[in-house]
Amino acid sequence: MTTREIEEALNENMAPYLKAEREGSADSSPFWSALGNGYQGLGKKPKAVWAYQKALKGNPWNKDTQAKLKTLQKELKVPFDLPVLPPESLFYQVFAVSLLLALFIRRFFWVRMASFAVSILVLVWLGVQIWFLPAHGIIMSESDLTQLPTPFSPKVSEAPLLPGLKVKVLSYEEEGTWLKIQDPSGKIGFVPFNVIKVI
Repeated sequence: MTTREIEEALNENMAPYLKAEREGSADSSPFWSALGNGYQGLGKKPKAVWAYQKALKGNPWNKDTQAKLKTLQKELKVPFDLPVLPPESLFYQVFAVSLLLALFIRRFFWVRMASFAVSILVLVWLGVQIWFLPAHGIIMSESDLTQLPTPFSPKVSEAPLLPGLKVKVLSYEEEGTWLKIQDPSGKIGFVPFNVIKVI
């Protein structure tokens, strides 16, 4: 098989994953891990890093995905990091169980009150996660970190941001065409929105 035939076969196999990604219907760790494998097979390493990070967001304890991500980030020469927060799915499960206990346990008043309190705390934490903690993104193509949201602004550092690097997205600037980000070393600056895929 030629390289072109291999790429066409991989693209054909990736079609269902890409369709689900575009429609936003996939939200499971195995899906994102399989998508990362497909991107890696196509040689699209920054997109594979992004997909593996999405998989670890749902299940940070998956050793196979961790190993693939670590190997890939080593190849791209970017620092390896793991999600430090528990997965969102765990919060939803704790919320559902505690809410069910609060609503349907009638015999023990203290169990009902404790379950209700846990439900409220989980909701508050999810709110904090959604509205106050910065989103993370993966750099898709090499880009300079600039001081202002313009292409000719001075650079924050001489070294460009490498593809596959995980950064914090702090805000959107200039009608959403620029993103204010923080790199792993703590430097804050701006990059065009099209060089980052948010996790």
